[in-house]
Amino acid sequence: VVLSGAVLFGGTVAECQERLPINGFGTRVFVVLFAYTVCIGFIGFLSNLFLIQLYCVGGDTTYVEIMKGRKSSNKTGTMHNFKMVFGPFVPLWIIPCTTPQPVQSVRP
Repeated sequence: VVLSGAVLFGGTVAECQERLPINGFGTRVFVVLFAYTVCIGFIGFLSNLFLIQLYCVGGDTTYVEIMKGRKSSNKTGTMHNFKMVFGPFVPLWIIPCTTPQPVQSVRP
């Protein structure tokens, strides 16, 4: 089984490349612009998900509750909600780690 353009159009691969300018400047520009567009779309999609999560944490709700139109009954404030989720030390919020907790004895 030959998996090349020659099977689709008949003739050799070189003849197919002459008929279809796949190595031309226009094709390269198209591929670069297409890749750029896909990357921008993906970044936009991830940004949207990130902002929805920030909105949920700030409002003390879940995404399902937002879609159902429910409001949170807990009105403690956005900053308090962020501190409940991420911890009280604000500069460590961007670092994905936890602070060491004191070890408690397990004696009965």
